[in-house]
Amino acid sequence: MISDEEAFKLGREEKMTIECLSRYSNISDLKNISNLPDVGIGERLKFAAKETIGGTVFGQGRYNFIKRDYIFHKSVENHMDIINKARSINIQPSFQECKLYIEHYENVYRTLKYQGF
Repeated sequence: MISDEEAFKLGREEKMTIECLSRYSNISDLKNISNLPDVGIGERLKFAAKETIGGTVFGQGRYNFIKRDYIFHKSVENHMDIINKARSINIQPSFQECKLYIEHYENVYRTLKYQGF
């Protein structure tokens, strides 16, 4: 269902998101998003990240269509070696490269806090 190239892009986008937030966000929950528990605001932030990354890599329309598909999830599992390889590449993004990531996730965070999470 997903290609090797898409699997690599998925891992790379996950890495970029984590690097940008951990380096440049002023919000401690975002700096440590990968270590947050899967409950409350941590669960909501991780869901938002998954939706954003999926839409970026696969296109929002396609991702909305495939994200609940069993074959898609099995394909992701079968490509984990490629995804993990992309995640392991050392990147050092600049603040300019991260600006949109930070703005997006800090807005998501503030919205969730406003909603009571």
